[in-house]
Amino acid sequence: MTRLLTAVEVGDRLGVPATKVRAEARAGRFPHHHIGRYRRFSEDQIDVYLRQTAIGPPPVVQNRSQG
Repeated sequence: MTRLLTAVEVGDRLGVPATKVRAEARAGRFPHHHIGRYRRFSEDQIDVYLRQTAIGPPPVVQNRSQG
């Protein structure tokens, strides 16, 4: 099972305030679990969300063994 993070932990990872994380979750724009009055965020779902919302082409991975 993936670890569940608090809004503060997610904000620290993304470089945004926890209030922004909470607001985006409340608005339904950020994946979260509602556990009673708490919102928790799955590490795996955050990774998927970031990949899906990235702007621009995916990074190019160079194969260093062919050089």
